[in-house]
Amino acid sequence: MKPQYVDKYTPRVEEVAEDYANIISRQLGKQLDAGRGTDGWARVPVEELSYAMSTEGIGAVIFDMRVGVLGEAISRQGAEFVSTLKNVFGVATELVMSIPLYRYIDTPAWKKYCAG
Repeated sequence: MKPQYVDKYTPRVEEVAEDYANIISRQLGKQLDAGRGTDGWARVPVEELSYAMSTEGIGAVIFDMRVGVLGEAISRQGAEFVSTLKNVFGVATELVMSIPLYRYIDTPAWKKYCAG
């Protein structure tokens, strides 16, 4: 991507990154206030939050708007969007790595992918 285009998206992606850091900070703070996490181990769903952050960041660049999947409360549409993405990528991997029977018959994986 050319530098002049990167400048256009930087503020929106930076906003997503700040939200991500704030959510993790708040969740860790709540745990410490409640007396948990004193052993130094984080009890924050980092994988789930990272997936939401990357989805939100990509949405900010592609759609030029927040898609609503990163936050304390995720919208119903945002949750459906994440579920659909996980389904499509999970089934796509299965289709790519298996014998391509779906080209000739409607396999369960192909039906699931199409329902996506």
